[in-house]
This record gives sequence, C-alpha cells and structure tokens, in this order.
Amino acid sequence: MSSSSAWSVLAALAAANKLPHSDGFARGLSDTKVKAAKPDGKPAKIADGGGLTLYIPVTGKRVWHYRYRIAGKERVFTIGSYPQISLTDARTMHRAARWLVERNIHPKTYVDAEIKAADEAAAAARAATFRTVCEEWQGATTKSLAPQTVKDRREMLARHVLPVIGDVPITAVTRKSLVELLTTIDAKVVVTGERCRGYLRQIFDYATDREIVVGNPVPNSKVLLNAQNRKATPRKALPVRRVGKLLHQLAVSDKAELPTKLALRLLILTWLRTANVVGARWCDIDVEERVWRIPAERMKGRIEHAVWLSAQAVSVIKEVAAISPPDKNEYLFPNARGGRGHMGRMTLNGCMKRHGWKNVADVHGFRATASTWANEEHVAEPDVIETALAHQEKDPVRAAYNRALYKRQLVQLWQAWADNVEQLELAAASESATVAAASIGDHNNLGVETEH
Repeated sequence: MSSSSAWSVLAALAAANKLPHSDGFARGLSDTKVKAAKPDGKPAKIADGGGLTLYIPVTGKRVWHYRYRIAGKERVFTIGSYPQISLTDARTMHRAARWLVERNIHPKTYVDAEIKAADEAAAAARAATFRTVCEEWQGATTKSLAPQTVKDRREMLARHVLPVIGDVPITAVTRKSLVELLTTIDAKVVVTGERCRGYLRQIFDYATDREIVVGNPVPNSKVLLNAQNRKATPRKALPVRRVGKLLHQLAVSDKAELPTKLALRLLILTWLRTANVVGARWCDIDVEERVWRIPAERMKGRIEHAVWLSAQAVSVIKEVAAISPPDKNEYLFPNARGGRGHMGRMTLNGCMKRHGWKNVADVHGFRATASTWANEEHVAEPDVIETALAHQEKDPVRAAYNRALYKRQLVQLWQAWADNVEQLELAAASESATVAAASIGDHNNLGVETEH
C-alpha cells in the first residue's frame, strides 16, 4: 500500500463525510517542530494529539503513526512518511482514520480494500472489450431514441463493426484499425460507412467520459473517400462558415425591407421551409413558452411540428411584433401590398438574388446547411436532427412519439445552432469593419508626397 494511495482514500473519505478541520485536540506539533525534529541517539515519538504521533527512528526518517484501540486491543496505523505527507495532510488522514475507528473499522483494512477495489476497476477497464462498452453505450442511450432507431443501429453495428473489433479490448482499438474498418465499410455501402463512423465516435466519447480510454481514436470523415466523392444534386446549400457573412450583409443592406430581412433570419434560425415562415401566424406562436406549433394542415408531412425557439429566434419574433402587432395582424409577415394575405414565397428568393447569392445558395438550402452542421459536429442524434427538419416517418404514430420524446434535445439543438450563427455573424461584422478601416486608410494616403 503506497502512502499516496492511502492519502487519496482517506482524503476522499474526509471530504465525503464533511469531517471538520478542527477536532478539539490540543495539537503539539507545528511545521517548524516537524522540520526540526531529530532522533537523539534512540527512536523518538512526538505526540500531536488524539493518537497521532511523529515517529523518528535512529535513521532520522520521520513517519506518521496513529495509535488507536478497537475491542480493547491497541493497534498502530502507519499514515505515511514526512515530508511526502505534510502535517496538514497527516491531520486530515488522522481525522478520517479516527472516524473509521469510531465505527470499529480498522483504517488499514479499509484503505487496503478501497485500493484493491480501485485497482480491480482499473484492470477491468483495461480488459473491457469494445463489445462490452458498446452494449453499455447502447443501454445508456436507448431511452432517448425511438425503438426503430435502437433496432437499426444495433443491427448495423452487429453486422459491420462488432465482427471486426467486438472482442478487442477497447483500449487496444487504434486509429489505424478504425481507418481500415471504416474504409472497408465505405467501399461497400457509402451511407453505412458514414453512420458507423458517427456511432463509433459516440461510443468512444462515452468511453472517454468514463475514463475507460484516454481519448477518441475515431478518424474524421475524410477517411470515407467514397462518401466524399458521392454525387448528389441537392439544393444549393451555403457553407455554414458563410452564413454569418450573409446575415451581416442583410443587416446593413438597404436593398431589402425589414420584414424580409427578419423573415430570412427566422427561417435560418428555425430550419423551417419557406412556406412555413412567410405564412407564419401569430396564433401558432407562444413566446412565453418559446414554442412555435405549426398545425398539421400547414406542414408538408401533414403532422403538427413544434419548433422550440432559441433566444435569438424569440428576439427576432419580438422585433417582428413591433412592426406587425399580433393584435392587428393574422400573419407575422403580411403581404406588403395589403389585403389579408401574407408575404409571397418568392420574396426571400428575390432577396437572395438581389444580394448576389443566387448562384451560391437556395433559401431551401439553409435546411441542409443546418443539418450538415448538426451531423458533422455531432450536436444531436440523427433522429433528433431529422425531427428538427420535420422529416416525417410514414408511420404517424412513430413520428408523434419522436417529437414528444425529443423536446429536451431539440431545445438544445436549436439553441446551439442559434449561438453558432450569432458568433459567425459577429465575426463577419468584425471582419467587415476591419476591411472598411483599411480601405479608409488607403484612401487617406492617396496623393500624399513622400519627402526625400
């Protein structure tokens, strides 16, 4: 038993039981006395109080002892050596040891048992196979997922991952072995390779958080060469890094009316389709509860969709209310030409075109931008992201079940996205200001002669 281990065990015991720093003993030692203590030709014992003594053999080594009695029999517990164990630390360990003795527990017996348990736990962690940790992770995360999702991921891992690394100690799984595994899967089924990489990253994050492994060895998505080269023709989606530049440009632009700017900003923050935003009704929004419930009849999938509003989205809605009061308008964005209608669906596309983004991004593409960010950053489970996008299952019961189950995750997801967008816009504004200042400086220097 090492003194450092004994210190850790007894210090933890003292903290857990909130043992007082003062135990009422008249202490006989000080740091100065301990440092100066020496044997005088024979072993010396200097009492500190309560059974704690500093033992000094003829060799001059100083050792902390605690003398106690249990069932009338005197015992000595060696706390540790000085100066490795200071006077303050010795007293902390003494208080913990006395607490044990008061309960008829021998300090050495307790410390040895705790150290053995810790060593066994560490050995078990080192011996844990990937399969064991994978099962623990699946069990720990099942409650937040739909039954079909649980079934699908279990079958995918059982088919493509566990046969290869399932029986390997998780601490022995290397980045190289995962590259080989994922490359093989990617060559067979591209989408499966992407999903398996996501699951592996989550499993190793789980293991890292529990100190089973010291880091996450899962390679980045570039290892999936076929996935990167896969051809698709989706809507033009603006790279997430450029979203801030777009919003800053709109904020300072005089080429668009304020309602249009706010509608586009709200669309980006909520991941909604264009029709849902331009046709938004005040009766569907509860600012206090911070939720926007869109009735089934106004959703593409014909199932009610709830958007849990971020702080930034609430701010936009309040700004809209100032120019389109709920008590006077049915819609957040009334038709500028008057009447009972709402903003036209092409208004936002026209805004993008006027600001030079026509060939770079579609309005509908912001949903893909947000989805890509959420999946690549592993902000939420795939099912949660799909729910945020209102991508519906054919089974309406399962779809409704998912939304009810994911409220907490959706709140976190939309707020994380809004915070990210806000930071990107602030960065774009700062960059724009720097460029403007440099331009002014260059302009002021024009025509200035240099003296020779």
